[in-house]
Amino acid sequence: MKTCVIWDLDGTLAHAHGIWSKALLHAAQKVLPRHLWPDIDSLKAANRGRYIWDRPFENNRAFVNEAFWEEMFRRFFFTYRLLGLSPSAALRAMPYIREHILDMDNYTLYPDAKEALGNCVSKGARCLLLSNNYPEAERVLYALGIREYFSGVFISGVCGYDKPRPEFFAMAMESCPQSRYIMVGDNLKADILGARAMGITSVYVHRQPSPLADYCFPDLSGIPELL
Repeated sequence: MKTCVIWDLDGTLAHAHGIWSKALLHAAQKVLPRHLWPDIDSLKAANRGRYIWDRPFENNRAFVNEAFWEEMFRRFFFTYRLLGLSPSAALRAMPYIREHILDMDNYTLYPDAKEALGNCVSKGARCLLLSNNYPEAERVLYALGIREYFSGVFISGVCGYDKPRPEFFAMAMESCPQSRYIMVGDNLKADILGARAMGITSVYVHRQPSPLADYCFPDLSGIPELL
């Protein structure tokens, strides 16, 4: 039986620590005088729970492609208003949020990611990406030089489902039928519990070990040994 390794992106293969909060801060700084700039902690608090993937079991099917950004901007508008920005300033900030998120210089590949992916492929495994992310997130794979390792890419902002929704996992599994599946991720709820609900072997990486996962690794070097 062939093996299919399903990878998360942010926090697993690459990192851009706090990129969404930093994007909102960057945007606010573009449209406000310095003395009105919000601090990052206040911004994080005001924005908590506003991401589409924070409520994965709601009907998010319509929030795909450009509609993803429209919905996120609607939510971020209220974040800015809580922080005291005027409606006009909040609206002017929106393009700068997207600009920051789509700046590929903000993303860093984990040092063992490319080798781990290459070793999995060389052992005959298929690699798939399953990511709760904005529609253009596939660009990160190209920018970091790892797109060639993936035979399929599934992004919530394109597919309309978010992990841990079983429908989202099913999309990846259906692209690689009759396989042994392994999910590699850094989020207990989205990656590990989502995988377990689908009968997928779960691997928890870059975090403190958890009994909820089948395997826990501090890095990615051990993933190919599971094949």
